[in-house]
Amino acid sequence: MLGGGSGATVLATYDTDPALAEQLLGTLRAAPARAPETAQTVPSPAFSQPSAQRAAMNSRAAAVTREPAPARGSADSKTVPAKKKARARKSRAAQSTTTRWHGLPSDWPVQIVQPPQHPPVHPVNGFDSCTTPSLATMRVWRQQYAAIGVYIGGVNDACAFGNLSASWIRSAASMGWGMLPTYVGPQAPCWSWPGRGDRIVASQAAAEGVTSGEYAVADAQIFGLPAGSPIYDDMEAYAGNQSCKDAVLTFISAWDRTVARAGYVTGVYSSQDSGIEDLQATVAAKTAWFTAPDAIWIAFWNDVATLDDGTLNWPFDERSKQYWGNTTGTVGGITLSIDLDVAGGPLAR
Repeated sequence: MLGGGSGATVLATYDTDPALAEQLLGTLRAAPARAPETAQTVPSPAFSQPSAQRAAMNSRAAAVTREPAPARGSADSKTVPAKKKARARKSRAAQSTTTRWHGLPSDWPVQIVQPPQHPPVHPVNGFDSCTTPSLATMRVWRQQYAAIGVYIGGVNDACAFGNLSASWIRSAASMGWGMLPTYVGPQAPCWSWPGRGDRIVASQAAAEGVTSGEYAVADAQIFGLPAGSPIYDDMEAYAGNQSCKDAVLTFISAWDRTVARAGYVTGVYSSQDSGIEDLQATVAAKTAWFTAPDAIWIAFWNDVATLDDGTLNWPFDERSKQYWGNTTGTVGGITLSIDLDVAGGPLAR
């Protein structure tokens, strides 16, 4: 019992020699009346600093033409199905946990441990277009937008690079633009565009994920994107059986590991009702072999420019959303064909 009528009891456990415990207890003193309390702070988690950058452009891309709406954002994203498959969702809201000190009775108080908090997110308006606009256009469009999706390559990249180059990225970044670098690799085995583009071979999904990851890193390097920048793998909307989903997840897992080893932030762009849904289910199930991406870019064409749809586990600072597509926008008299985005996740700057 401490002196001064504090009413506080402090106990210590020891093995065979109580001397050390007695010495420590002897240093305790009751705080004076009205002594200010020491505020407890919870450190913010360090942002992940994933992988490296990317190489030779695959000549097969030239043979593929740009797809209509279902492929970019997917038609099934525009109209929400009347009945979706139920998904177990565990809220990622901060929840306190408790721990017990070793050696204390089970009915004694516990220590409350607060989980790390994500910093506040301030999403920015963005867009992506098949061909990278000129810097003059980017300067004008900066009046309304701050993020842009750019295609850096891939076997199924059907978009011309246009004005894209390492110097373009540096100049756009100096205007305050953040980039969503996108790599369009092999698609799901059950991708719904017969006869067009390369698909993942299920039996080789892991190996193809590694190869595509290496190409993605090399292409990012060509455009001057440093380690620490995000690279998003574009996995277009698909519909198929479990074997098709497993092939996609195996590919993405290998792609994530490969890109992360190079020092880049890993991301996946996909339809909320296919790739994103399968990613979420796999992460929620704590699938041991699966390596999740650092961020997601959701194609969900509900024409609502918000990151919060109430169904995803990813924190807002790890997600962006393409909320409408195949439209046009005009800023300062300059009109572009675009998809519309709101970006809260990692951007290359």
